[in-house]
Amino acid sequence: MGEGPEQIDLVVAGGGIAGLTTALAAAETGAKVALLERSDDIGGNARYSAGMLLGAKSAEALHDYIPDGDLALQELLCGRYDEVFAWLEALGLPLDPLFDFSDFRFVRPMGLGAPGRRQPFLRLMADTAEALGVTILRSSPVTSVTATDRGFLVESGDNGSQGAKFLTQAVAFATGGFQANRKLLATYLGKEAAEALMIRSHPRAMGDGLTLANGLGAGTSANLSCFYGHVMPDCPVPPEKWQPITPYFARLGILVNLDGRRFANESESLLEETNPQVACQQPGGIFYLLFDDAMYRGIGADQGTVASLPDVDWFALAKEYGAPLMQADTLPGLISKLGESGLPVETLTNEFETYNAACQKGSADDLDTVRSANLIPFAAPPFYALRCRAGITATSGGIAIDTGCRITTPDGQPIPGLYAAGVDAGGVFGRTYGGFLGWSLVTGYVAGRSAVTT
Repeated sequence: MGEGPEQIDLVVAGGGIAGLTTALAAAETGAKVALLERSDDIGGNARYSAGMLLGAKSAEALHDYIPDGDLALQELLCGRYDEVFAWLEALGLPLDPLFDFSDFRFVRPMGLGAPGRRQPFLRLMADTAEALGVTILRSSPVTSVTATDRGFLVESGDNGSQGAKFLTQAVAFATGGFQANRKLLATYLGKEAAEALMIRSHPRAMGDGLTLANGLGAGTSANLSCFYGHVMPDCPVPPEKWQPITPYFARLGILVNLDGRRFANESESLLEETNPQVACQQPGGIFYLLFDDAMYRGIGADQGTVASLPDVDWFALAKEYGAPLMQADTLPGLISKLGESGLPVETLTNEFETYNAACQKGSADDLDTVRSANLIPFAAPPFYALRCRAGITATSGGIAIDTGCRITTPDGQPIPGLYAAGVDAGGVFGRTYGGFLGWSLVTGYVAGRSAVTT
């Protein structure tokens, strides 16, 4: 590329689904775009996902579920789904038919790949972008962005990779959040929680966008201590198996810490995403998911806890990867096994008795820790206990943006030429969650168009 910087219209930092969408939306207008990806492959976190584009039927319903999220951003998200889905299909990126996920949410699956293996869809996005003239540089993280009187000087490359320099009028950050950066997690969640978390995410989601944007005067959003994640078995699991081995039925069972006590409202959220946020704060970061056969195979199946992966035998997969799972034919037998693992038997017995009594009464009033739904008694053997850790997939807080996906200062003023999309663009979600894939598509589309037309 020569010694001087290449002049360009837009540099996109990050090659996940948000960055790819940003680059596509800008390049389709004829803009000259470069996409710089830290990893040696594109796709980011989306390639490990179920590929389900989760959306809400209205911003009002979404805000009822996520009251700590920014309503204006939620209105942006809900108002652009149809437009973005139609645009993707017009580009030749296939989507499966939409279906209802709950009374206020829907799902539109990616049309290529499989849960945990969504590379085909993402690679088609990259191929389409390159066909439109986008320069994609892999193993080329953005290392600095400097404001000059001629635009932004963007430099990339590290660890011996060939560096690149661009002079650009606009920069869009779509680096995927900071969930793999334990130092930043410690800043916002606390040191013990940060150390306890299992990184259920692309390992290079290191907060590059947040750090670089802050250096350019960007503000940060609300909810920096919140994240989307899941209860996970306390054992090594390869990324392509994160999705099928996740016990989504955790919202139907109960969670106890090493003191043998319930600590979470297990049913607070629809995808049990609040559970890991409480669980990572427990002593040692270790806890147990307790459930019976009905919670998994009975009402669990009816409520869709395994419906997203109908061909997966969760128990067989858990056994294959050495998940620390106990089983007993009686509840006292399970308590005895937990006692052998160091949990206090008397406390556990009291927790089960109190919980089952609440289920029989049909009221959670007598529980020390509230239970907002799914008062299902432990009554259907076998009974199970799974030793778990909290897994983090995406951070809710990040760079502050407006509804044009323009990065804003701490006092809310847009910074000319700077944009953010996807997980880097914080504040739309909070303690509960409404679908980062959909958010990445919508914000990527808006950021890409805005960056080269305003």
